[in-house]
Amino acid sequence: MNSITNKVEVIENKLNQLISNHINLKNEKNYLIQTIEKLKEKIKLQKKEIDFLQKSNKMSTIKTHLIDEADESKKMINELIREIDKCIAHLND
Repeated sequence: MNSITNKVEVIENKLNQLISNHINLKNEKNYLIQTIEKLKEKIKLQKKEIDFLQKSNKMSTIKTHLIDEADESKKMINELIREIDKCIAHLND
């Protein structure tokens, strides 16, 4: 009888250990789910930041291009003014 009691105790101990392991795994699973949700939210925010930075970069590129074109236009206008001044000087001679 003592042997059966010992075996039952061993089985109960193993069962309790399994239940404890199961509870620990459930808790860990819940923690991991929460962590995943937080990471998903963080990724969502970072995607928004990336989108904003890409749009800002495009605007900066456009601005630089427009400044370059404006500088080129100024040079052309100045050159035309010089030519007009030369023509007026020849007419006054």
